Amino acid sequence: ALVSQCLRDPLSEALSLVDSIKRTNTVTNPELDIKLQSINRNLHQFHRSLCNMSDVARFEQTRTSRSEYRNVVSIISDIIDKAVSLISSGPHTLEYHGIQQEILSVVDNEKLERAILNLISNAAKYSPKAGTIVATLYQNNANRYLYVENEIQNQATSLICNLFLR
Repeated sequence: ALVSQCLRDPLSEALSLVDSIKRTNTVTNPELDIKLQSINRNLHQFHRSLCNMSDVARFEQTRTSRSEYRNVVSIISDIIDKAVSLISSGPHTLEYHGIQQEILSVVDNEKLERAILNLISNAAKYSPKAGTIVATLYQNNANRYLYVENEIQNQATSLICNLFLR
């Protein structure tokens, strides 16, 4: 990725130079036109290769960071701790009941955090003031479940069917 980034500036200058030569060339010279087209084509092919290098590096970086086994229980506990501080600043309370044993799994921390915080945020949004939200993590065979429960306001019951539609 670093090589790709370092080579983009000189490549960009070379592409600009070929383009300016083509535009300022007033003399019809078929041999020069063929050479400029060849240089332009090769520079664009080189540019595509650099972009592919950058894409592969990004993919490898995310693949290696996401393919490690992590303790899901501690990750979820950390996320819930963040949520407790957010929820406790408002009129709601958040209770968490987790599993004590370690569960190793391949997880994407960012997506997991976004999903859990979204669930808790929706629960807070549709709970009455001073309501309690309860998050429970449990395991059934090889599956793990995070159950988020809240008291629902009367006017929110009609919105539940549309809650997760986008």
